[in-house]
Order: sequence, then structure tokens, then C-alpha cells
Amino acid sequence: MARRQHPARTVGQLAVQQQPPTKKEKAMSKPINLILHCGASAVEPEQLDAVQLPPVKRNDRGRVTFQPISHLTVRNRIREALTNNHAKVTEEAQGMTNDGARAFGIMAINQSPNDTQVNWGNLREDLADQPSKNERVLVVGWRNSHDHKFAQGIAMGSAATVCDNLCFSSEVVVKRRHTRHILRDLPHVINRAVGRLLANSRRQEMAFRAMEYTTVNRVNINDTLVEAMVAKAIPNAAIPKVLAEYQSETHREKHGAGTAWSLWNAFTEIYKSDPLPTVMKRSQALHGVFHKLCGIKS
Repeated sequence: MARRQHPARTVGQLAVQQQPPTKKEKAMSKPINLILHCGASAVEPEQLDAVQLPPVKRNDRGRVTFQPISHLTVRNRIREALTNNHAKVTEEAQGMTNDGARAFGIMAINQSPNDTQVNWGNLREDLADQPSKNERVLVVGWRNSHDHKFAQGIAMGSAATVCDNLCFSSEVVVKRRHTRHILRDLPHVINRAVGRLLANSRRQEMAFRAMEYTTVNRVNINDTLVEAMVAKAIPNAAIPKVLAEYQSETHREKHGAGTAWSLWNAFTEIYKSDPLPTVMKRSQALHGVFHKLCGIKS
């Protein structure tokens, strides 16, 4: 079915403030260019439901073996699950392939990490009382397909407000098969998945704090580049790009230099040219590499 294209729009604009904004408020109010990462064509939420679903598949006994779910239904159920878990969506963007078979979305949320619920013994006890040096926004990424190209999935991530760099630390693949009861069970399955991801977001924030306080040098930078390639966090051809980004003046102005956090953002800057599913996969692998660099236990 043909779809009418709509221009991408930025959502979640903040109201005018009476008092001059603080440094933190300025960082948080900078619109995240979420649409960069969706890939395909940017669409409005209602367009996610404008695609004709493929037919229900049945086996020889007449039992449903595949029950397609509209992209809008998946998006709406995730928003409901976030609300149930006390998280508010502040920005949102979604993209869909030209044939409508696959859709991806990103939602920025305002839930703040709770330090008291983090087991610092598994991270870095020496950083338990250290403040974060940078502003970040939690994001939830989702994907859905009608053509069996990939499983329905939800991922938790973060976007650096200063540069819109996007990364994901964990993903839950919704393994509930698309059978006759999927529409009935979907709210429960997604609510449980979102709850797990939000709990992990606290650990994610603490890992970022460890990056901010970990220094790097030429030797461990080179080691990290190689380990990232081996972990498939970046392709071999991207190594010179990451290194060039890390050494650029613009990068130093945004992220400083000589820390794991600065190096991390050199990687995620390169991810901007990747489609959302690739960012999800590669940035999760990158977390493992940086956990080792920063002395974070798995």
C-alpha cells in the first residue's frame, strides 16, 4: 500500500522558562535528533498503522503459526509499559521501510537512575560518591517486522545530549511467537521486557560514570580499537575513522580528551551513519569492551 510521506519533525520541545536555565537544564533541553538513527523513511505514528498486514499463516491443522502485529500496536504497547513503569516519553521518532514490512522507533524517556539500587561491588566502588560529569538521556529503541527478517525487540540505551550520539547497553528480544494468542499476551510480554530494561538502565548509567573517571593512553586506546573490532562493535574499516574522530578538535571541545568517555563517544559518533538495528547490535558489543577497559565486572 502506498504511503504518503510526511516531513520529519522534532517532538518534545520544552516550554519557555521564566528563569535563566541552569547548565543541566540547557543540556537536557537540547533536542535529540532521534530521526537520524531510525533509517528508512521517517513517519508519523499514525502512518505505522497505514500498512496492510500480511495474511495470517496457518498450518495443515488450521492452527495459527504467524499472527502479524501492526507496528503501531507495538509502539503503543511500549508507551503503555513505560507509563506503567513510571517513565515518561519526552521525544519520539520512528522510521519504516518503503514496503512497510519493517519499522523502527526510538523514545527518549525521563526516568532518572537510582544509585541506591545499583550494586557498586559489581562496578566500581571508588566511584559510588562521584557525580556524573556529562548529561545523558535514556532512550528506548524498538523494532518490528512483518517479513520475518528479525524478531520483535526492545532495547535500552542512552543519548549524549551534547552531540546526539546514541548507544544501547541491553536488548530484550520479545520471544513470544506470533501465534493466535500474541495479541492477548503482548501487553504482559512487553511490560515485563520494559521493566527489565529500566532496571538495567541504572547499571548503564553507572558504567558511563566509570568511563568519565577512567583515563586512557595511546596503548590502551589501540588495544580498545582492536578489541572492538574483534567483538564486532565496529568493522575493520571504521578503526581509522574512530581514531580520527577522537583526535579531532571538535570532538575534544565536546567530550574532552584522555578519558574512556571521550573515546566511547568517538565510537558512537561513527554509529550515526548506521541504521538503528546495527547501532543496537554494535553498541551492546562495545559495552563489553569498555567494561574491560574501565575495570567493571560483568
